[in-house]
Amino acid sequence: MIFSFLFGDANVQIRLQNGQKVQGEFVGTYMNHVHILVEEKIIYYACDDITSITYSTILRFDYDCSINTVTADILFPPELDPMTGEMTQMLPDVFNPDIPKPTVQVEAGGVSTEQTVVLDNQKDLLYLKKKRNPAAAGMLSFFLNITGSGHLYAGGGNIQVWYRSIPYSLVLVFIGLHTEKERDKFADGIYGDPYEPPQHLMMAYTAAYIGLIYDSVYMTRKYNIKLHKEIYDYEIKKVSELK
Repeated sequence: MIFSFLFGDANVQIRLQNGQKVQGEFVGTYMNHVHILVEEKIIYYACDDITSITYSTILRFDYDCSINTVTADILFPPELDPMTGEMTQMLPDVFNPDIPKPTVQVEAGGVSTEQTVVLDNQKDLLYLKKKRNPAAAGMLSFFLNITGSGHLYAGGGNIQVWYRSIPYSLVLVFIGLHTEKERDKFADGIYGDPYEPPQHLMMAYTAAYIGLIYDSVYMTRKYNIKLHKEIYDYEIKKVSELK
C-alpha cells in the first residue's frame, strides 16, 4: 500500500527471455535491475534478462537501466533484528557492495578482459544453493558404492531415490561374498590363490558397478531439472536448458 502511494499505479507486464511473464506495479530501476511491486512484495529482475516491459497490454513502457531511479533505503527499508533489537538494513547479496562479485575471463578480439557476473535475483541464489553436482554423486557412488550414498545425495535426502541403489548394491554384495567364499575353498596359502571368478560374474559385477554410478548421476540431473521447475515456475526437460 505504501509503495502504491509513493509510485502511483503503473501496472506493467515484464516479459523475460525464458518466456516467463510477471505483472506488478513498476517501482523503479536500481543497480541494473528492474523492481516491481507484486502483492505488497518487491520483486526484482536483471535488466539483461528482460525482453520487454509493457503497460495497458500493448503499450511499451520506457525505462532506463543505467539510471537508479530509487534508492536501497526505499527498496530495502531497515528491519528489526531480533538478535540485537536494533533496526538493520538487510541487502540482498547482489546489491550489497561489501560482497565481492565473481568475475569470469572473456576473450574478445584476442584481448582477455574480466567481467562481473551478477545473479539476476533471489531465485538464482536459491537454485545455486540447492542444486546438486552430478560429479559429486558419481564420486560418492564410486567410493561408497554399496551404501547408496550417491543416490542419497542425488535425491537431496529423498529415501525413494536411495531405494534405486538397492538392486545394484545387492548384486555387488552377492558377487563379492560369493567370490570370497569360493576363494576360501580353494585357498592354497603357499602357492597363492588359484581361484579365478567366472567371466560372467566379473561382467555382472562391472555392469552393476557402472550402473550404480551412472544412475546416481542421472538422478542428480533429474533432481536439478525438478528443482529448476519449482523455483523458476516453468518446465524444462533437458539438462542443457539448466542455468
